[in-house]
Amino acid sequence: VGGVMTHPAARGRGHAAQGIRRAMEIFREQADVAFALLVCEPGLLGYYASLGWKEFAGRLLVRQRGEPAEFTFNRVMVHDVAGAAPTSGTIDLMGPPW
Repeated sequence: VGGVMTHPAARGRGHAAQGIRRAMEIFREQADVAFALLVCEPGLLGYYASLGWKEFAGRLLVRQRGEPAEFTFNRVMVHDVAGAAPTSGTIDLMGPPW
């Protein structure tokens, strides 16, 4: 989950929380989703923590311009789905299987 926001005129109505809760329901319906991951600005860590997300203290690996790179642009958070989400270590998003 990333790059999602509520229009300023519609904030404070619970739309984001409802969207996140629905996404988690969909993830739980899938047999092969172990945990959920999102990226957010540091100022949103508390908000997502209030929805059950935990900050990931490890390394997130992605591809940038075709090359492996550590994701450092925003903060990374995880949420349990089928099992306990990792809060440390390395998550490799450089290609399937994720």
